[in-house]
Amino acid sequence: MQNSGSGTARYTLNIPPLRFFGLGLSFSWAFLMWQSPLGSLSGSASSGSDPVWILSAILSPLIAVLLMLYGKTADIPCRSIVIFFATGAATLGTVLAAAAPLVPEGTVRLVFVALGGILTGAAPMVVNTLWAIVLARLSLRSSEIVIPASFLVTFFCSLAIPNLPRAVFVATICALPLLSGFCLWASVRALDGKHMPNHHLATSEGDLYTEKLPFDRNKALKACVVLFMANSVSSFFAFMRPDDTMPMLGNASLVAAAASAASAFVAVAITMFSKPVSFDSFYRWLYVPTLAAVALYGMGPAPMRTAAMIVLLYVFMTGSTIMLIYSIKLSRQTRRSVTFLFCGALAFSTIGCLVGGIAEGVVSTAIESGLFSVQTACFALIIVFSCSILLLGRESIDVTTTPSSEARLHPKPKATEPQSKKTDREQWIDTRCEEIGSEYGLTNRELEVLGYLVRGRSQPYIRDALCLSQNTVASHARSIYRKLGVHSKQELLDILESRSEAPSNR
Repeated sequence: MQNSGSGTARYTLNIPPLRFFGLGLSFSWAFLMWQSPLGSLSGSASSGSDPVWILSAILSPLIAVLLMLYGKTADIPCRSIVIFFATGAATLGTVLAAAAPLVPEGTVRLVFVALGGILTGAAPMVVNTLWAIVLARLSLRSSEIVIPASFLVTFFCSLAIPNLPRAVFVATICALPLLSGFCLWASVRALDGKHMPNHHLATSEGDLYTEKLPFDRNKALKACVVLFMANSVSSFFAFMRPDDTMPMLGNASLVAAAASAASAFVAVAITMFSKPVSFDSFYRWLYVPTLAAVALYGMGPAPMRTAAMIVLLYVFMTGSTIMLIYSIKLSRQTRRSVTFLFCGALAFSTIGCLVGGIAEGVVSTAIESGLFSVQTACFALIIVFSCSILLLGRESIDVTTTPSSEARLHPKPKATEPQSKKTDREQWIDTRCEEIGSEYGLTNRELEVLGYLVRGRSQPYIRDALCLSQNTVASHARSIYRKLGVHSKQELLDILESRSEAPSNR
């Protein structure tokens, strides 16, 4: 917060260093590798029928499961050798996949295809997990800026790279994993060397929960099934290329660019205006667009099918964003490693992509043979996806209990709990806050927010603790600063401390 010069407080958006946006280069590689407008990079007309993609898609969830099992005890070490080995393997796999069509049929081509599939399936899982671990070291506010904004990198890459000459296009895609790895390495060095501004770090804003929340395995499994179904549907249509949609699609990079921009916008909207970021947020914001897109696709005209493909690709990208943000937050609430939580969700997500890609090939063959129409296939998908809504029902699928009852910094004593259990300083802070609230006319909700602010809690933490949207918390904080006539947290603390001498924390 800074003084705007008019006696009111205004917020400034503290953007983390650009090196952290290298995550978007990894997202760009994934799209351009398998969904490029020039067809699959390895030469197939559709990625769903590409042997390199099939092998990669089969291996990806297996690697995610192995990483999840490793993450039960600790996170993957973000060492330089691990970073560059993983990104180098992804680059080598991309080169082999691109070179496979140029090699005469035979054993050598099979080796290129096999190694290309293995490396492009395994290495990106490690790279994305390393990014999740690094971003978890940022404050919640910073990570919620970086992750959605990374899709703006994908937006620009989707517009620019496909328009390059074929040789430059392929070379650029091969270089993307290394560029992402360099940004990752630079980010780790900045964090380890303490070269980051303090307000960007996870330990500086009071983001860490003081109590470990229980982890509901049944709800976690239900959430992952929902994630699997959403990715299956979006992946199914991502691989479909009916003849009547191609003239409208023209350059598929425009579809990816539109979806990237939309996903970044919606992810920011979910973060700002939805209550605590969770699988509920993801599902409730995306299942209606998914059903609408499937219905549009089944209506037939090329413009509607093109619009449907944009929406479904946006669903996939936004789901990836929310999955990463929520995994980071959940690791702080439950004290589980980011590797375990992120890779568990990633396994179901990649299985969904595999099932969707394979199903597209089967359904397309059936449609071409006249067994049923596109409209029938879309109607069946609507029914299947609607069943996942029943999984959610009226019960939340958030995998922890409500933070407002278990994760507050200093929860109110139970009726049977003596007030003396609070420290002298806590009682003093509560009393001073009530005095300030009465003197300056704060509302009950503003009084609650004030209690967290003077204890050093960040707005993302307050959002989760009080089950409010980030925008609502920011509005309450601005109102408090305006009523008290202060412009910084230090001035707020000065008012509190000036009331009387504060006792030590005993």
